[in-house]
Amino acid sequence: TKVRRDELVSRIADELNNDLVSSYHQYEYQEQDWEQVEEQIGELRRKMERLGNVNLDAIAELEELEQRHSFLIAQRNDLNESHGKLERLIERLDKESRERFKTAYEAIRENFRALFRKLFEAQLALEPSASAYLYGGALKAKDGDSKGALADFDKAAELETNPKKKSDILYKSATVARKFSKSQARSYANKAIQANPSNGKAYLLIANLYASSANDCGETPFEKRATYWLAAETARKAGRVDPSLSGTASQAAASYTAKAPSKTDIFNSGMAGKSVTLNCWIGASVKVPNL
Repeated sequence: TKVRRDELVSRIADELNNDLVSSYHQYEYQEQDWEQVEEQIGELRRKMERLGNVNLDAIAELEELEQRHSFLIAQRNDLNESHGKLERLIERLDKESRERFKTAYEAIRENFRALFRKLFEAQLALEPSASAYLYGGALKAKDGDSKGALADFDKAAELETNPKKKSDILYKSATVARKFSKSQARSYANKAIQANPSNGKAYLLIANLYASSANDCGETPFEKRATYWLAAETARKAGRVDPSLSGTASQAAASYTAKAPSKTDIFNSGMAGKSVTLNCWIGASVKVPNL
C-alpha cells in the first residue's frame, strides 16, 4: 500500500506539478458538490477521449520539421542570391558583347569606307565624270569634309554640260558653303542662277542668307531691319522665275516684310524713298519704301 501511495504521489508531482504532501498539510476542508465534481471529471475524460492518443514523438518531429524548414529557407536564399548574380553576369556580358560588337563594327565600317574611297578615287582618276565627282562630294559632305566636298562639286560643275544639272550642282555647293561662309554661299547661288535662271531655290537661299544677317548689317536698329526688305525682294524673285515656288516664296517674303521697319518707323526716321547701304558681307543698298 505504501508503495502504491508513493507512486501516486510521485505521479501527481510529475504530471500535475503538485507536491501532494505539502498540499495535504495546507488543505482546509470545504463542502463540495460531489455530483458536480463527477460531472466535471466525466467531461474532462470525454475531452481526452476526443483528443485521441497523444503522439509522444510530436516534439521530436516538430524539431525535425523546423530543421528541415530552416534548411529549405537557406537553400531558397542561396538560389535567390545565385539568380541575382547570374542576372548581373548576363547583363555585364551582354553590355560587353554589345560594346565589342560596336567597336568591331565601327572599325570594319571605317576600314571599308577608307578602302572604298581609295578605289573610288582611283576609278575617278581613270574615268573622271560630273556624276562621279558629284557622288564623291556628297560622301565628303556627309563626313563633314566641307572643303573636300566643295572641291569635288567644283569639278563636277566644270564637267557638267547640262545647264540645269550644272545649276543643281552649284546649288548644292551653296548649301555646303553656307555653313562657314555666307558670302561664298551667295557666290555659288548666283552661279547656279547664271547656269539656270529658273532656279528659284537659289534665290530663296540668298534671301535666307540676307535675313539671317539682319543683326550683323547696319549700325542702327532701322538699318539692321532694313536688311529684311532686301531678303523679301530676293524671295519674291524666286516666285517669279519658278512658279512652282510661288507659294513658298510669297510666304517667305511676307515673313521678311513683317520684320522690316514699319510705316511709323519710316516716318520717324525720315528715310522714305532713300537708300540704306548695308556695309557688311552683303555689300548692297536697299531702297526704303515711300509712304
